[in-house]
Amino acid sequence: TWQEAGAGLPGRDVPALAASPSGSVLYAWVTGHGLFRSQDGGDSWQAVGGGLDARLPVVALAVDPSDPQHLLAAWAHGGDLGGWEGRLLESRDGGRSFAEVPVEEDILEIRTRPAVFGIAFDPERPGRVYLATEKGIWRSDAGGRGATWLKGSHARLFQAVSVAGGLVVAAAPNGDLYVSRDGGGTWRLTGEEVEGGGR
Repeated sequence: TWQEAGAGLPGRDVPALAASPSGSVLYAWVTGHGLFRSQDGGDSWQAVGGGLDARLPVVALAVDPSDPQHLLAAWAHGGDLGGWEGRLLESRDGGRSFAEVPVEEDILEIRTRPAVFGIAFDPERPGRVYLATEKGIWRSDAGGRGATWLKGSHARLFQAVSVAGGLVVAAAPNGDLYVSRDGGGTWRLTGEEVEGGGR
């Protein structure tokens, strides 16, 4: 069953949501209005002031399963010939303040700083975070800091990533879904033939 949860929000354009594992603490980014927080499962919402400029094109939010005050946010814009621009941001106080978390690495002797489009904390490994970026899936084992590219994930644009039960799933804009069962070391495009003739 479903119920309306955005009645207290100032707009209907909500490009990013995040929830604590219990579902009691929710965050929503409302385009043009900024970050909002609910502490009652979406029955009421309060603006979280002072953290991020409401004009930012925020595309992803994620809550640390071990601390609902620890929030990661990503904004991104651009694309096509001009390339992507974006940043990963971290809050330790429930979204009232944010600091940039650098996501960059030397790949093939080129300094790479990808835009982030999706964020997922691993609920079974404290501190582990997966990032869906324009240059593959990146992983951090320090809550978002020090992320590195998982080379087996392909250097392509991913728009979403999810983690549950030891499985990491990443989605590309064209509908391709990739699955990893070993923490991101190896990946398989869903639907590909696997050993034994199965799918």
